[in-house]
Amino acid sequence: ASQARGGSFATIWIISDIDKAPCKTQFFLLQAMARRIIHVDNRPSQLPEFHRIIASRSSQGNGKMLSCLLDYFLMEIPGSIFFAEQHIFLHENRNPSRIPMVEWLHIEDLKSFDTHVPIDLELMGFARDIVVALRHDCQVQIGPSVLARTHFRDVLKIRALLRASDFVKPHDFPSVASLVLSHRITTKGGLDKFPRSVVREVVFRLANKTLLPPK
Repeated sequence: ASQARGGSFATIWIISDIDKAPCKTQFFLLQAMARRIIHVDNRPSQLPEFHRIIASRSSQGNGKMLSCLLDYFLMEIPGSIFFAEQHIFLHENRNPSRIPMVEWLHIEDLKSFDTHVPIDLELMGFARDIVVALRHDCQVQIGPSVLARTHFRDVLKIRALLRASDFVKPHDFPSVASLVLSHRITTKGGLDKFPRSVVREVVFRLANKTLLPPK
């Protein structure tokens, strides 16, 4: 395990290709992520407050994932490719002996990122409006819970953090909304649309009304 020095910096642990792990392993990983506990050389370590654990799935995305774990899922592409494009130094630990239960996964350690990413009040209202609109959309049978707004906001902040952006930007809303909210809704029977399509329709419809068009 490694730690960043300095009060305004953080270490982010990214568990990649998590959909390749069995559901039981995913459950244990979810518990560890929630408690910020990692194992190095078979010794448990509690991560400090300024550490964050998130997950991504493989580029194919064919593996089954626990629905509760999808709140942590952020990226469609492997983290190593994403970060390489951003010219950010990345250290990969692929030693399977350290995590014998998760031989398909690897942990990537990213240092020196500020965890305090601001969201404009207008954009926070936009995120709230998206969740409310999905709860009342005529195409949706069961909408997202009120807690979805918090997860939506957190993922927006993490996405900005990983892109080395100083703040959340409007163009992140369509992709993040699809990832965070699509698994939280059930469309009405007989509707020939995927939940992601419904979410994106709602996002762009609201964007046109609020003059915040995501590009």
